[in-house]
Amino acid sequence: MFRCRDLLALPTMTRAKLIAGECGLDREIRWSYKAEGMDFADWVHGRELLIVSSPVIHSADFDMKHLVEEAIRRNLSWILLLVGNEYVRSITSDIIKLANGNELPIIGIPGEIPLVDIMEEVGHAISYQDRKETRGTDILAGIVFGSNIDEKLLRSQANLIEYPLSGPQRIFIAHLTCQDHMVLAEESGRIQYMLENVFRNHNCSIVLSRFNNNIIGMTGETSVEKLQQVLDTFLDQLSQSDSEINVRFGIGSACDQISKLGNSFTEASRCLSVMEQKKKEKNGNDVQWYEKLGFIRVLMAMENQELLKSYEQQILGKLIAYDKENKTKLVETLQAYFTCNENMKDTALFLYSHPNTIKYRLRRIEDITGFDLSSNADKLELQNALLIYENR
Repeated sequence: MFRCRDLLALPTMTRAKLIAGECGLDREIRWSYKAEGMDFADWVHGRELLIVSSPVIHSADFDMKHLVEEAIRRNLSWILLLVGNEYVRSITSDIIKLANGNELPIIGIPGEIPLVDIMEEVGHAISYQDRKETRGTDILAGIVFGSNIDEKLLRSQANLIEYPLSGPQRIFIAHLTCQDHMVLAEESGRIQYMLENVFRNHNCSIVLSRFNNNIIGMTGETSVEKLQQVLDTFLDQLSQSDSEINVRFGIGSACDQISKLGNSFTEASRCLSVMEQKKKEKNGNDVQWYEKLGFIRVLMAMENQELLKSYEQQILGKLIAYDKENKTKLVETLQAYFTCNENMKDTALFLYSHPNTIKYRLRRIEDITGFDLSSNADKLELQNALLIYENR
């Protein structure tokens, strides 16, 4: 995705000056459009770089404020304005305030710089960025959706975007949610851009792509400590921004065989599944590593899932049925009891109940299941069954 701040890095823009709208520098530029008159609104579709050329500036109906208002209404990304004695000499404070308030960058560039050079350079930059992102998507789509990974093709695609596909690689998924509305493409694009910058600033290789409300990533940085530092930095930046998006990371284990990278993606997906079941820090940000799932990894990797379901039913079946029939919460109480290290008082606080209520529920659990909560062997059976129940 080519953004406004990327435009400033182009060679033709070395003499450019940002006049207003600094907060909008992360806006995407889909393409450029050189206006020939004040009636440009019917010729743009949104997210363009609007180039205000000499014919517009010298037209009898030129109105800078109206131009900015139309650019805002049409959701344009940037206004490139020719400045100088023969062009626009100054911009009033009310126009600057309007642009700042709507995060619409306005940039001034000396009128003697050939516009054809600017348009050609911008076009090449946008096209290159689009090809780079498409190829990044191709790589990750081949890993995520392909049943058999073509290692030769994958290496070729990685070379095209200058991604160092050497040594172990790790796949992660960043799942995006928002409490009040669906995550918009523009919002997920901003998150992806922020995430990529954090990885780059930590000198970590990264290739990213978006699929629905997920950002899929591959990195050659396999150190848990280093990656955790990178993700902590990202989540800290996200919390300090005005974004309402919450991000949860599922991190697959490092894989030293390209043909097996699909396994790392599957593991990342399982991490997200575990986080959803536990509902840890609901509506908040979190990171789950596959390496740190412990015994859950064994359960999730078992091919005979029917055996696990049978075990769960044998241990917890009566309790689950009792809850359903009587609208009670005995399974939830048992989960909380183990979460609180079998502390009756802490369990009561956790469930907003009285300790005597918890004590009564635990007796009912023993009566219904036939297991003794003072027996380590019985407690282990119940805990294992709960692990299956929580993660299936």
